[in-house]
Amino acid sequence: RSDSQTHRSGGIVNANDFRHTGLHIRNCTIKNGSGVGAISIWAGTNDIIENNTILNCRTGYGIAVRGTANGRNSGCIIRNNNLRNVRSTGLKVIYASDIQITGNTAAEFGSHGNGCSLYQFNHGVLFAHNTITDARNALTLKESSNVTVYGNILHGIGSTAAGNYILAAWSAGSGTPMSGTVAIINNIIVSEFGNISLYASNSPRTQANWIVRNNIIDGMIFDDGMNPTCSHNLYVDFSWKQSSSSLKTGEFLNRDLSKTFVNAAKLDFRHTSNGV
Repeated sequence: RSDSQTHRSGGIVNANDFRHTGLHIRNCTIKNGSGVGAISIWAGTNDIIENNTILNCRTGYGIAVRGTANGRNSGCIIRNNNLRNVRSTGLKVIYASDIQITGNTAAEFGSHGNGCSLYQFNHGVLFAHNTITDARNALTLKESSNVTVYGNILHGIGSTAAGNYILAAWSAGSGTPMSGTVAIINNIIVSEFGNISLYASNSPRTQANWIVRNNIIDGMIFDDGMNPTCSHNLYVDFSWKQSSSSLKTGEFLNRDLSKTFVNAAKLDFRHTSNGV
């Protein structure tokens, strides 16, 4: 159902007052979308969005799953979707609990679009085995809790001088800080420009336990006072806050991408057989 007064049109859309359970959106191809985007679902429980192809969204999001303060989205699974050339953000999740975002592929976004954004009071998010490339910001977090980022390829083309980071936890201003455990494990997080692929803000002062382990990272910055638990990361560059003396257990620096990936310039991030 599309509500032109409050929600506008789109590909597959329901109005924000339409509570429902068990909606399945599978094997759809949505091209040249407009309005709020290709798939925009509000206030659902145990929905599944899988195996869809979304191409050339002229406006709006690729896939948006949202709730409100009075009716959260819960138990949604977003998996194995392919998104390309989305003018805004590819995947957007707001006011959701116990969400799984797995196995999706997304590339090419508009100038203000992120690969995936997890904003505003999400709780219990698994973001795993996704591949996001050619994004200014591949994954952005804000005002959420208990988020696991595992086994993803996150690649960006944005410049850190322009405020673009590949994985960023933004400032919430006077809002709610990140909380619970935020685990960033076994990911490839690399940028074509700049040397800060991972950035986390401490405004307002974070309440989260940050774990950064077993990643390949193109430099990172955590604001003062955050003290993440880091170990066994391979850095392919350092940010201005990093140096050899800042390395933790099992961490090291190798700036030669040819010793790590088959062909990073062509987005082939398979590990070399005899590299580091």
